[in-house]
Amino acid sequence: MLGRLIARIQENTADVRSRPVTIVAFGDSVTMGCMAAGEFDFEHVYHARFRRLLEQRFKGTVFNVINSGVDGDTAAGALSRLERDVLRYSPDVVVVSFG
Repeated sequence: MLGRLIARIQENTADVRSRPVTIVAFGDSVTMGCMAAGEFDFEHVYHARFRRLLEQRFKGTVFNVINSGVDGDTAAGALSRLERDVLRYSPDVVVVSFG
């Protein structure tokens, strides 16, 4: 998996016309950005921080991070939305987080 990510980063850096490096964050309320009951923070959620770190490390690479978190979802429940919320984007990396 890491090899694919590195290859996509190199491809995107070398050719600005290539599609962005796509990362899907798939999970529950934490992935969605819920930091406390009724409080959402989309700037400090883990995948937004991850994106900023990647952008700092790999300047010139375009990253597309898709937030597929759903409040109250479970790993078992998420199977029904796998195609719609993850696979249709043909991601290079999927980060999965369910509590």
